Amino acid sequence: MSRLRSLLHQNAGSAPLWAAFLAIILISFSLLIYTGMTLQAKYRTAQTELERAASIALDVNLKNQNVRDLQTTPSILDVQSKLILNFFSAGFTRNAEGNWQRKNGDKVLYLLEEWHLDMQDEQYILIGNLNISLPWGPAVTAQIPFQTKVRVLFLDYQ
Repeated sequence: MSRLRSLLHQNAGSAPLWAAFLAIILISFSLLIYTGMTLQAKYRTAQTELERAASIALDVNLKNQNVRDLQTTPSILDVQSKLILNFFSAGFTRNAEGNWQRKNGDKVLYLLEEWHLDMQDEQYILIGNLNISLPWGPAVTAQIPFQTKVRVLFLDYQ
């Protein structure tokens, strides 16, 4: 304890100590910013891939894909079955718990947990939780709620 007091009350100056302290603070902030930006990039990538899979699943179930005024709300069960096929074709795999995971080699990029597809008015809503691995290891993950909406657009030119 007396050694700590002598460091705080020394007369010779403590510039190296303060420089080391500020360096540790700056390194901590840079790691925090790097982690946040990496997490955001992975979230945006997952969002794009899941939106694309849901949009394709909806588009495949239209009766006439060139004229979309015949049916703009296909059955949710048909859309969900095509969504599962789109997950497989996009490179997703199912783990033992039934959750969808996206891998790059042996590394899990993200995991879609507790997902379900709902229909509200003419919109199909994919809801779930994304488990995204952080840069410093696959054991450390961030769980982020996820929701995306897709719908059929009908443009009336009259």
